[in-house]
Amino acid sequence: VKRAKEVYGEDKDKLNELSDKPSDKKLNSTIKYSDYFVEDDIEYDLHENFTYKRPSGFKLNSDKIINVKNWKDLLVKTCEILFEIDEQKFLSFENNSKFITERRIRFSKTPSSMKSPMPIKNKLFVETNESANDIKNIIIILLKEYKIDINKFKIYLKADYSNLHK
Repeated sequence: VKRAKEVYGEDKDKLNELSDKPSDKKLNSTIKYSDYFVEDDIEYDLHENFTYKRPSGFKLNSDKIINVKNWKDLLVKTCEILFEIDEQKFLSFENNSKFITERRIRFSKTPSSMKSPMPIKNKLFVETNESANDIKNIIIILLKEYKIDINKFKIYLKADYSNLHK
């Protein structure tokens, strides 16, 4: 509407006509995000599609749920746990071809080579500018590198916004 005022001035009829478009109404409607909260005690495994879903926590080889804010946090906390299990193995990921693609390096000691690096125990950085499903796939590769059964990793969700994108 601001741009429309610049173009049409104060012509209220034209501005009203523009704001009555269905696409504008959708943009201006208020979304009640709490309507999309889900039961946070349901376990999901790494075979799920996590597009438009938000995590609340995860479990790895234990009964303790580790709370997270978002997918980036889930990746970082998973990396920190794996780092504690075997630091040398984790540090080797910087040169592991499974974590290097044409577009990006997923682990590095040099954060300047990454878009959104997060430190893991101040020894290595992980790229966190990834989609939910890319993060899930990175975790699958990490677990396989550690010879951890991927079925031992459980994710808990706080929201599912899939219906907003239909």
